[in-house]
Amino acid sequence: MPLSCGVAYRFRASRLIIFPRMQTKFLILLIIAVILSFVGGFMLANGLNRANINELNKKNAELAAKASKSKDDGSGDLTATEIEAELKTAASRPKDFNFQKRLAFELYGYAVRNKDMARLTDVKTLLDRAYSGNPEDYEVIVAYANLHFLIGKENGKPESFATSREFFEKALKKRPKDLRMMTDFAATLLESPTPDAKKAVELLEDAYEIDSNSELVVNALIKAHIAAGNVKKASELVPELKKINPQNPLVEDIDRMLNSEASK
Repeated sequence: MPLSCGVAYRFRASRLIIFPRMQTKFLILLIIAVILSFVGGFMLANGLNRANINELNKKNAELAAKASKSKDDGSGDLTATEIEAELKTAASRPKDFNFQKRLAFELYGYAVRNKDMARLTDVKTLLDRAYSGNPEDYEVIVAYANLHFLIGKENGKPESFATSREFFEKALKKRPKDLRMMTDFAATLLESPTPDAKKAVELLEDAYEIDSNSELVVNALIKAHIAAGNVKKASELVPELKKINPQNPLVEDIDRMLNSEASK
């Protein structure tokens, strides 16, 4: 799962330009969406078949491509040489919050789009500096939460998942009605080594009260109920999801999953 000060920085011919908040929010939202490709199928992991999971990953990959193409010059990702140059500059300006944050988000997107998880270490270093400079910046907090979750998925260390949850809790206190953040948090709760389906359901029910017409929320809540074993509650929400978007790619899979559970 926007950068502060109304502007953000990005690479072009000189590799550093300024663009408006709207584009920045779009880019960051897309990057956050890409993160879901690693979480994909989190609550129906045992119910969705591989073909459908691949389709979801394909759709998120398309979002990543759009994020990359949104650059004004259409130059695509940075080269390894350019990345190293920017990291050296960042190291020489550790107190420059905006620079650390901008590069962290850009490198985060690069790592996810290219599945270059080794770059997450660099992203963490940048976000460490940014967080140190402004520990109350909401976008940095959410990015930190998602980053530690991905790191945990990579190294399997419980402390990474614990840190992710800690930062999601902090983000939730700051913006208790941010639906995207709430669904991201719920996803990580169910994908962690010690899943907490009950908390995920509670979190998503709060989100549902905020906006019962949100496809994102209804979709996630159905899957959370299934993960928690609440098949009846999940089935009661399926008609709502169909009403919001009959073409939702998971409707058929959810129906199949529910029918399978009901026949047991």
